[in-house]
Parts: sequence; structure tokens; C-alpha cells
Amino acid sequence: EEITIWLHEGIYNLSGTVTLDGCKDSLSIPVYVYPLPTADIKALPEICAKDTATVSIISESDDVEWLYPNDYIEVNKKTMRYVPNGDISYQVVVKSKEGCVGTRTFEQKVLQPFEVKILAKSAVCSGHKVPLSTESPNIESVKWYANGKHFAFQKETDYTVYEPMKFIVESTDINGCHNKDSVMVDTLPRPELKISGDFEVCKGEVAQLVASGAEEYSWSENGVNKSENSHVSTLMDKDRTTLILEGWLQGCKSEKTS
Repeated sequence: EEITIWLHEGIYNLSGTVTLDGCKDSLSIPVYVYPLPTADIKALPEICAKDTATVSIISESDDVEWLYPNDYIEVNKKTMRYVPNGDISYQVVVKSKEGCVGTRTFEQKVLQPFEVKILAKSAVCSGHKVPLSTESPNIESVKWYANGKHFAFQKETDYTVYEPMKFIVESTDINGCHNKDSVMVDTLPRPELKISGDFEVCKGEVAQLVASGAEEYSWSENGVNKSENSHVSTLMDKDRTTLILEGWLQGCKSEKTS
């Protein structure tokens, strides 16, 4: 006859009696019930996406095995590293020297970093400052880089550009997770102004000057506007006079005197 008995940890003495043809006999045997091996999994309860989790097994037994995940990087028998893509349940099996098997699971939450976005103009005039800022209310701190060189920690800053520049911002959000964004800012050329015409005339005559190299022009003399065209005429009623020329090309300004 076969029976099944569920026993807790401990030492038991099982006895029984059998009868055959009116004859009885008794039997007694000791039963040892060993405890299941125990284990704890040590890891952070939360981790940022793309970060590497270090997970360790805390157990007196050295016979341990990771059931999930199975594509981890082993540090040693009881410690591994893993980069989870989402929330994960780590699973481990532990065996005792008596052959008993125990399992353990550990839930780890994976936090997705808050998005960070750079707000900036796509192009500015060479030698001008480009305003830079980030758009995200959940960002705690930032680091700015211009063509790979760090230059600021503020969420709003500016940078003087003389050539096309790649700006990168690295952010840390309220959960301690990191993210980054980048933007390319081009430079617009400032006009190369040229002036031709009458640089020497007799007193009382009219000097005619013509500007080139820009799309828009403005001439002034002693703070008084003289012309909004590429050419200007001025009466030379004194020995010497100075004209200031301002020119704009794609919104960028240059200045020249004559």
C-alpha cells in the first residue's frame, strides 16, 4: 500500500502495522525532512532604462543558477550584470547539499527618462550669440556641449558662433535618469561691403559713392540718415567728411566707413 504524507521541516518517526494470515508485524523508520534552501536577490528596486543593473544572490548555498534572464554578463557565480529593456522579474534557483531546491524572484522597475529637447535657431549670423534652452519641466540639471566642448550648466544659456556648431545637452531628470538631445546651428555670412566712387573731389562739388556686397543699405553722416540705397550723394562743403555705411545680407549686418 502506498500513501502520500506532506511533512514540514523536522525529524519524524513513521511506523506501521501489517497483517498477513492473522499474523501482525510492525515497522518503524525515521524520516528526515530537510529545509528548502533560502536565497535573497540584492538589486535596486528601480533602475533607469539603458543603465546596467548589478544583481547578486545572497545564499549560504553555492549551488545557484539564474533562471531568468539568461543573456546576462557574469561577474561571479552569485553576481551578474544586465541591461533591462523594461520592467523585469529576476528568477534564481538554489540547491542544497541534500538536493533540495528553492526558488526566488525579484521585481525591478525600469524607469524611462523624461525627454529633453533643445530650443534654438537653426542659423545665426557669424559672430552673434545663439540663445539655447531646454523644453522639459521634469529636468533637474543639464550640461551643454559645443562641438564636444563643455561650456555651461544652466537650462538657458547662449553661445557666440563663428562657424557651424553642433550643440548637445545632457540632462538628468527628477528620477536621476539621463537623456540627451542635439541640434546643428549654421552660421550666416556677414556681408563684405565695398565702396567705390569719388573719394577725392573739389570743395563745393558733390561726391558720388556706390556700395556693393549686401542686399540692403543705409548711409549716414554725423548721425543723420543720407540714403537707403546702394548709392549716396553728398555735397563736399568742408575739407573732409565721414560717411558710415551699414549693409544687411540675409539679416546679417556689417558696417564700413568712408
